[in-house]
Amino acid sequence: MTTNHAVNDSDNMEAELKEWYQNWFLRLDHENRNPRGILQSLWDNKVRAFCFLTLYSHVAQLCINSVSQIDSNLQVVMHGIAGIFMADLLLGVFHMICDSYPISPSNVRQGKLGDSLAFWFQLHHAHKLDWCHYNLFYRGILVAGLHAGMVAHVLFRLAQLCIYLWLASTATNTTDTPLMSPATIWTWQAFLWAATISQITHAAAHNRWDKDSWQGQVYRRFLEGIWVVSRESHQLHHTHYNCNYCITTGWANPIVNWIFLTFVEPYVDKTVSSETSQHVYGNGCTKNTLQEPYYEIFPEWRASPLNRTSKID
Repeated sequence: MTTNHAVNDSDNMEAELKEWYQNWFLRLDHENRNPRGILQSLWDNKVRAFCFLTLYSHVAQLCINSVSQIDSNLQVVMHGIAGIFMADLLLGVFHMICDSYPISPSNVRQGKLGDSLAFWFQLHHAHKLDWCHYNLFYRGILVAGLHAGMVAHVLFRLAQLCIYLWLASTATNTTDTPLMSPATIWTWQAFLWAATISQITHAAAHNRWDKDSWQGQVYRRFLEGIWVVSRESHQLHHTHYNCNYCITTGWANPIVNWIFLTFVEPYVDKTVSSETSQHVYGNGCTKNTLQEPYYEIFPEWRASPLNRTSKID
């Protein structure tokens, strides 16, 4: 009875998940067959467009004001680099956490935050070429980039609030005392811009632009491995699944790799360990080794020999 009940639950979960996936991939297929330019994407997604234009016009003004008040060009460059590094580091840590999170299909279908965020990162391992086909402005900027930018801006404002409360607690005149120096504000804004374009750099690392296009030429000649994460570096992530989580510049990879190997890998759930991921996804294959609807990304299918056998059959 228990076995039959478990099999029925598995069949129900499989049917529901398959329907959910089919709807998702139908939407992606529609996007691919009906490409939209930047202006059309803004027009088709008016709420996101409003948020995007409102936030980034404000951020642009902050950048102009802060940079104009910094005395040295060297300071502008150094603080800008610090902001980009901070984005690379924090997004790398976030990527590492999402890759190491054992997700539940029922929680994904219900839209629970932790599982939903981790799902998109882990789906990318099964569907490696997604960023080569997505509408990059919509999915890379208006969805992923806008969310990252909004989080960065909220953190910026929270930092200012904490400074204000600290100054108020020390009886400092908060009217005449600046909450942050122009250099610090510029660092935060560089962090925000780098976080916003992180999926653009990620797409470049997946050969979004071929070597003969002008974008590919610019990437390979002037950006790759210096200002943008290299294809070779990111390929190692899709080979070993325990390193090189940074997708913006790759500068912070040594730090994030050390954090993972020291504090995460010894304690990660076996269903999402690097060894299991290598077995499930393959060692760095550029083509998809799995097929829709990618049940194998869920621990239930990885842990159950019965389900694994049913997928092979």
